[in-house]
Amino acid sequence: MVRNDFRRLTGLPMLAVCSVVLMIITVMLAALVSNKFTKEQVAYQRNFLLVEPGIDDWTNCISLMAFAGSPLDKSLAYRASMVSFPVSIEDAPCDELEKWIDSDSMMDLQSETYSRYWFGSSAIVRILSLITAGLDATRTLIFTSWSIVFAIYFGFVARRVGLIATALFIGPLFLTTDFSSALKAPHISLSFLFALLFGIGSLMVRSRFKLQTAFLFGIWLPFFDPLTHPLLYFFVMAGPTIIESVGSSKSTNLQVKRFVEFGLFWMAGYVASWLAKWTFAAAFGSGFSVFRDAFSQVLFRSMGKVDDNAPATLEGVSANFSEYLSMPFASSLIGVIVVYAILSTVIRLAQQKPINLREILFFFAVALSPVALYVLLKSHSVEHSWMTYRTMSLSFGVTLACMFARDRNLFAEPALRVPSPL
Repeated sequence: MVRNDFRRLTGLPMLAVCSVVLMIITVMLAALVSNKFTKEQVAYQRNFLLVEPGIDDWTNCISLMAFAGSPLDKSLAYRASMVSFPVSIEDAPCDELEKWIDSDSMMDLQSETYSRYWFGSSAIVRILSLITAGLDATRTLIFTSWSIVFAIYFGFVARRVGLIATALFIGPLFLTTDFSSALKAPHISLSFLFALLFGIGSLMVRSRFKLQTAFLFGIWLPFFDPLTHPLLYFFVMAGPTIIESVGSSKSTNLQVKRFVEFGLFWMAGYVASWLAKWTFAAAFGSGFSVFRDAFSQVLFRSMGKVDDNAPATLEGVSANFSEYLSMPFASSLIGVIVVYAILSTVIRLAQQKPINLREILFFFAVALSPVALYVLLKSHSVEHSWMTYRTMSLSFGVTLACMFARDRNLFAEPALRVPSPL
């Protein structure tokens, strides 16, 4: 048994190396796409990009310019690893995007590099736009693919944990956030599409391969998601497995073990992917300065100043809860969870069924797991609370679905047994 576990774990480095090689090939192909073609396609989509309301326009505008500022006199590896922009990005990337569109020459504006990020979604959009002959067709293809995969994902999860538990798990993401609006942007659609595919994969693989799946998901997540809300995508991938574990009547210790193992393997892959990107950029780009920039950003996002003030330890938590509670139905969801917890406890006591305090604490920990990230990256959580709060909707959804999975047959039994007449 130990030998088999060791053999499976030794495959992780090979998974990581193959994944990183595939990532590098993708960004190099993206760097080969004509910047003139990309600029024309972005200009053609001006109305969509700059007129239609969007919640993630900051990320969207940056993503559309990625790889477009790479100097042609540099090597392909340099252009792919440094992820240059054709403008100097400040606080208003959509304004910078307009400047780029309206400029007469690719060299009119000052370039800026973003070597610490993969920008894999941007690379895929650039490549697909060339294959489909346009950004508009690429948007349609990505959104259609996302819709199909989401339907498959919903069906797979419903088959494993039940329709009601699936609706409780996924529903809050639509009710309490601007999730649907976010999917207008092809780059964000790709992030969700990727997470959904891994969610399906985690349900299909055998139990002994689930941790490898979590590790591989962690490797690929930084490629698609530039640090917007990684824990949200983790719940898209791992949520169904967590719910299924609770519904299968496994012991609380096993439930906690599965959740912790999933999280640790995911984080191991996540960190490895960032280090691989910085190594790639250092080797073919600007050397060790890439690591200095990356680690300085890690420190800044953890304890840097926001509006000239260093956030307090719990300020990121407060900012995200405030943002979350300002959304429609957010307070209602918390109310539903509280009422459900009380009602199920009363019925359980009436039926003389035991109350598992450890399981209750486990549910509580799942629901509030985003808090750990808000504390760890407090500056990032304060500055970007307008998007990082979304993770709580899915963590609450997982918790509500877990409680229902545990109590699947609880409400089918009479709470009070009335003696039959003689």
